[in-house]
Amino acid sequence: MSKKSTVAALVGGVCVGAAAGVLLAPKSGKETREDLMNLLNDLSAKVKELNSDDIKKYVDKNIKKIKKELDDLSLEKVGEVAKKKAKEIQKNIDNLVNYVKEKGTPVLEDAVEQIRLKAIDVCEGAIKKLEK
Repeated sequence: MSKKSTVAALVGGVCVGAAAGVLLAPKSGKETREDLMNLLNDLSAKVKELNSDDIKKYVDKNIKKIKKELDDLSLEKVGEVAKKKAKEIQKNIDNLVNYVKEKGTPVLEDAVEQIRLKAIDVCEGAIKKLEK
């Protein structure tokens, strides 16, 4: 099995596992944020295997930025600040998704899309809890 197909299979397995976990066992906001952090860590590991330094640097920089924003989101107590952070996270993830697609890195596209979807769940969940 080639390195690319191995990575693709690993990414697919992570994505299927994450989706099954979310569907079968509803989790708290903290647990869901931890799941997203784990997906980001998996993506970070895959990026290190790429040959293109500009893609590695861009994706790695954005993963760190998103992780910091997720940490900040979990500490926020005020609804408006949390909404702003959620929008920043979604914007940065959208930028990351667009960049990966633009650079034509299909090995990362599925993983980045799963992160985008998970981030939307995390952000919406945090906002809903704050609005209660």
